[in-house]
Amino acid sequence: MASSILGKFSKSGSAKIKYINYKSAIMIRQARISDIDKIVKLHIQNLKDGLLYSLGEKALKLFYNDLLADKRSFIFLFEEKNKIFGVAASTKDANSFFKEFKRKNIFRLIPPMISKSVKDPVFPFRLAFSQEYPKVPEAELLILFVAAISRGRNIGTKLVRRTIEEFKKKKVSEFKITILSKN
Repeated sequence: MASSILGKFSKSGSAKIKYINYKSAIMIRQARISDIDKIVKLHIQNLKDGLLYSLGEKALKLFYNDLLADKRSFIFLFEEKNKIFGVAASTKDANSFFKEFKRKNIFRLIPPMISKSVKDPVFPFRLAFSQEYPKVPEAELLILFVAAISRGRNIGTKLVRRTIEEFKKKKVSEFKITILSKN
């Protein structure tokens, strides 16, 4: 399928964020509050591992809402024909973001945490140590996923490149990515 990139190239060779496909417009853009329900639905369908997924839809909505409200954080979406097919969520300071997220939402998160703890007795211990990373960069690409029907189209690569560009704009020289072993 033929495609071309619209916009200017920077000195480093990275492109602006709008891509044109001859069949349809494709765009990588920042998420908005109005996108949260679609992001959560896509997350539930395509990323069935991890702490946030295990806490359920309400916790995911709280997470994405807080991430969008946090000035250190950003979420990029891969969109085609007004439908979201990929998500990359990042922050300049993961430890601070998660501490604030837990503090702000503790009473909303307790019911799903109790439910999860009953099903998985080791869960509270994993939760207690899940976000403390000593001696690694504070910035992190927290979540990256692509809809199953759209995999193999380099959507994840495009989202990572856009994330790197944004980290550079925010003067972040290094960041971490945690990858599940089965990916």
